[in-house]
Amino acid sequence: MNYYKISFLILIGFLTACQETVTDFDLPYKEQLVVRAILNAGEAQRKIKVEKTLHPLEEYDDSKFMVKDAIVKINFADEVYDFTFDGQNYMNSKFVPQEGTVYNFSAEWKGKKVIGETRVPFKPVFDSIYWYKNFTESEFGGIIYTFYTYVEPTNRTFYMGGIVHESDYIVQRADSLSAWNITNSNGKVRVVLGYFYNFDSNEQKFLKALFDDYYFVVTAYDEPYYGYYNTKNNGQSSSSIFGMEGTNVQWNVIGDGIGLFLGTAEYRKQFKY
Repeated sequence: MNYYKISFLILIGFLTACQETVTDFDLPYKEQLVVRAILNAGEAQRKIKVEKTLHPLEEYDDSKFMVKDAIVKINFADEVYDFTFDGQNYMNSKFVPQEGTVYNFSAEWKGKKVIGETRVPFKPVFDSIYWYKNFTESEFGGIIYTFYTYVEPTNRTFYMGGIVHESDYIVQRADSLSAWNITNSNGKVRVVLGYFYNFDSNEQKFLKALFDDYYFVVTAYDEPYYGYYNTKNNGQSSSSIFGMEGTNVQWNVIGDGIGLFLGTAEYRKQFKY
């Protein structure tokens, strides 16, 4: 036993003696702009973000990646809207995206330029909800209610359901996209809204409480969201220390940067039981 202890101490001493501080080390780096611009139908645009990437060896600081003096514009047809920086975001309260309209985006900063294009979808109106039940096998029992609805699709649009509390915080997103071209016999798209556990034997009481306190919501996304949604977790694979090789996140902002310029439209409805 003493032999192993001595050998271990010798090894530690050897490794410590071999330590060397590396200086003047650098990594390949190309500064890029990073854009997040989500156009919500019928809502004034106040939260466009234009930032920049940081050098891998640079100490993190919120203020370092903020771009405060970019030239940001959105245009459609012959109209051009300029956006100004308010300390956190680029905004123009006079610009209100309209359903079914195609918009073009540009941002310029220190010789760099990015552009993007998106179409704001039509609001996915629905007037009924449905549900089915699955009995759980857990020791706590209970029944899982899955809620869903149907919407009239428009071309190249994807849909995601959710449930929102009446105080306006999102309880859950269904985390599954429904495509415009996968329809039922009536030509409508089925959209899962969310799931709830019921541990109450009185179904009417459970459903009444749910309908009284929550809104059901469907959000429509322009087509580029599909590519982003399917690749957003790339590089984070738990099965490989190097992540997913050759599968970068898909953005629709191009040029000297990355990011999303995306049209969306939301419709929410509360039901009474």
